[in-house]
Amino acid sequence: MKYFFIAFLILLTTNIVAQKLIFVRVYSMSGKLIQKGYIKSLSDSTLELEHNGMSNEIPVSKINNIKTKHSKFHNIFITSIFSMSSLAILAAIKHEPNKTILAWSASEDAALGVIAGIPIGVLIGCSINAFQKTQTFILAGDFLKWKIFNLLSKVN
Repeated sequence: MKYFFIAFLILLTTNIVAQKLIFVRVYSMSGKLIQKGYIKSLSDSTLELEHNGMSNEIPVSKINNIKTKHSKFHNIFITSIFSMSSLAILAAIKHEPNKTILAWSASEDAALGVIAGIPIGVLIGCSINAFQKTQTFILAGDFLKWKIFNLLSKVN
């Protein structure tokens, strides 16, 4: 079981490293989120994003700023879900019935794994956020700044 778990983790990290798509969040001139997703294409006057299988073109004149990476809440949420589920599964698997006054069942062990997984996931997510390098590109509808962003995104 231990070897299967290690092989699964290696497979998971290999898929994460292999992805080269750039995730961005696009904000309007008023500071509201217009669209978020992976950059599908860049042209001289539009940015095309793909999110959940849907693509959307955004004209440069409507873009105030572009932020790379996911929001900080996203990292905390994903790591909390991952740690809750993995600790619940491990606690249910490692359950050993005892015949003391307080007899625990496997489902109660799994519930304790979920409860313990929440703060662990939050701590891991916050530590990831501390080292995450989110870049903000302020365009303000300027086509010269858009050309610079276009060149930088093609280099990366």
